[in-house]
Amino acid sequence: MNKRANFRLAPVIGFGLLILTAGVFIVGQERAAADAATSKKVQQLAAAIKAKDNKAIKDLTVDLAKVDVDELMEAFKTSKKGGILDEGIENKLQALAKAPLGAAALAKQAQELEDIAYVLAAVSEVTLAKGVPTGKNAKNWAGFSKGMKGVSEDLLKAVQAKNAGGVHEAAKKSIDNCAACHMEFR
Repeated sequence: MNKRANFRLAPVIGFGLLILTAGVFIVGQERAAADAATSKKVQQLAAAIKAKDNKAIKDLTVDLAKVDVDELMEAFKTSKKGGILDEGIENKLQALAKAPLGAAALAKQAQELEDIAYVLAAVSEVTLAKGVPTGKNAKNWAGFSKGMKGVSEDLLKAVQAKNAGGVHEAAKKSIDNCAACHMEFR
């Protein structure tokens, strides 16, 4: 190919790359919007669990069970990535697992930690309702889902008792449960 042909192709190739970049951006924006919508429904389910609203729990669980597990788990990411908390529930639990909070910090963060406990309970409800992914171990799937439910209960009890050590232990259990589940099912 001569230089003149290359010169004529450059705008076509550049335009093609522009369209491709725009498409990737739009798909990324759509994914972020879907993740944020799913996270909002997870928050609604968490609120229903807290309120013990059985009809809302059932309806939201059935609705969220239709969502892909990866999209469901985005609720734990930072809010910039479609998650619930600015810093991300996953990041928050990792920090809590490293070191216990002081009494003043626990008091200041109590409501947020209680909300996290209900989000863990909500995701547990949905993963149990979804059932095991095809070709995977159902017993382990249920065990990890129930493990998350147990962690949510432990975290809630520790926060309500103002027990920083209990919050720390619940966070460690949560991180361990998530890591083990992800090793098997991701």
